[in-house]
Amino acid sequence: MKLNEHKQELIDFFAVHAKNGMFDSYTEADAAHVHHLLDDVNFPENEPLTVFDCGCGTGRSTELIADRLGNGSRVVGMDLTPGMIEKAREIRPETAGGALEVHVGDCHAVPFDNGTFDWVIVLESYPHFGDCPATLGEF
Repeated sequence: MKLNEHKQELIDFFAVHAKNGMFDSYTEADAAHVHHLLDDVNFPENEPLTVFDCGCGTGRSTELIADRLGNGSRVVGMDLTPGMIEKAREIRPETAGGALEVHVGDCHAVPFDNGTFDWVIVLESYPHFGDCPATLGEF
């Protein structure tokens, strides 16, 4: 399957789930698991960071990262599916600006300049990348 066909299948699949709310929030257990994963990242303390959450969906992980970092940090989420980003902006109004923001975009071709981010986080989207080595190279 060609990469563009794969992308369209993903957009169509996740657009349905953006509408049905399946990915709006984590269960308590899932949130605890994400926090456990973030514990292993060892972000520097008391240092403002710029973090990129690629494949952020509705921004549930992006929000957890932003809450964890606080302290003048900026967390940018990006997702391939416009419906997911629309939902993120709807249920997380703080994404309108400030420390947490979300954008539609493709992790295979990140629309930010090199050196924009201190950290790149990919919590749930890696299995969906059509070309994982190229995406990692992009990061």
